[in-house]
Amino acid sequence: MASERRRAVKLPKRIANTPAGMKICGHCQKEFPRNSDWFDRDGTKEDGFKNWCKQCRAEKRQQKELAEAADTIKKMDLAVLGNLAQAKPGGTTIPHAAEIYQNVMALMGGVQGYAMRLVGELLAAPPGGQIRQRYMTQIDKMAVAVSDSNKVSMPAEMMSDEDLETELAKREARMKIVPGTFTDVTDAKEAG
Repeated sequence: MASERRRAVKLPKRIANTPAGMKICGHCQKEFPRNSDWFDRDGTKEDGFKNWCKQCRAEKRQQKELAEAADTIKKMDLAVLGNLAQAKPGGTTIPHAAEIYQNVMALMGGVQGYAMRLVGELLAAPPGGQIRQRYMTQIDKMAVAVSDSNKVSMPAEMMSDEDLETELAKREARMKIVPGTFTDVTDAKEAG
């Protein structure tokens, strides 16, 4: 009886007149071939495909991601404002760049907070747009600066013992560390 009722339901004229092997997107109302090139698979549907075409689903997904990114940025802004409200004046009378940087990073929620903000802004920018390109350029510049400041050609895990020793010696020379001037924590405990 229930199946009779389902059969009795009239399909809209456009859907009823759809040629075999074709399907109309439930969102854009355009007709496409009923196959996995145009529609994602869905085992729960009678024809085995989603109701919306892949393009409409991708656009909806992108809108959702942009909305989530904007929401995350809004939450981070509130966190930064909260940190700012709790901040107290102080510091040296002649601030150094490192001190300013340290305080800005603390207000932004640390390095992770800054990174989240940067990536959030990147994702919220329209794809292919000038703003997104600027963020990518900024990230590229930071990567180069970090690479140049560390002067490491590869991660330590990938270096041979010899390469690692050479790299550490170069760093000691750059930092003007005199080898043997540091006391190991275990040595200090044993002495005390």
